[in-house]
Amino acid sequence: VHDGRFGEAKTVQAEARNYGYKFNPEWFRMAVTQHDWDAANKIVEQLRKSDKAGAAYHAAIVALEQGNTRRAEAEMDVMRQAPAARKSDSKDTHRLWEVQGRLLCQTGQG
Repeated sequence: VHDGRFGEAKTVQAEARNYGYKFNPEWFRMAVTQHDWDAANKIVEQLRKSDKAGAAYHAAIVALEQGNTRRAEAEMDVMRQAPAARKSDSKDTHRLWEVQGRLLCQTGQG
């Protein structure tokens, strides 16, 4: 839980990166919380190279936070197709449910 100390978090992030550590989920959440869409999208693009479903989830979160339901729907479609392409795990299923639920709420259907 943060208490708004983003300056300190950015310092820790820079130190961690200097040592070669990658905490992309944490950095992603920090960027979204700060509404630093460029940083969040940069992480999404890095993920697209290795994890299509994971990248779609993170892109959908950014889209939902920005109120862009059309983009979130498109990313959700990518997430739906992922289990067919690879062995599905519960993380993918939970992420899909999260995005579906948030999308339904944002569009007034949930």
